[in-house]
Amino acid sequence: MKKSSLFISIMLAIASVVLLSGSAFSEEKAKKEVLPLFTISQITVAEDIKEREPIGIADNFPSDIERVYVFIEAAEITEDTDLTVNWYNEGEKVHSYTLPLRKGLRWRTYAYKNIYGREGNWEIKLTDENGNEVDSVTFTVQ
Repeated sequence: MKKSSLFISIMLAIASVVLLSGSAFSEEKAKKEVLPLFTISQITVAEDIKEREPIGIADNFPSDIERVYVFIEAAEITEDTDLTVNWYNEGEKVHSYTLPLRKGLRWRTYAYKNIYGREGNWEIKLTDENGNEVDSVTFTVQ
């Protein structure tokens, strides 16, 4: 009887170790899966883009401006992915546009929004392909 009790105790201990090891492995795997595929090294609002650079960088724009540009530089892109640019005016989402990011050390891109005289506080939120917010910038149209 003692031998069978000892055998059961050893088997239970082994099963516990296996379960705990599997759990730790799953947690480590989950952490790896949520690592960001890129970082945003620059997000800038400007009047225009010329030769792949923002021109007229500002955080306040006149109400007669036709459009506003957001210039984005991503870095350390570990695989091809998408970046969504979400435009908000006074807290209301008014436009969304998805841009590709290609694997590499650096990727510059931009998007623009026609303003149509919409005054007030604006915010641009960048989200990754999973919908996670990765950066944002604000500006005002007066």
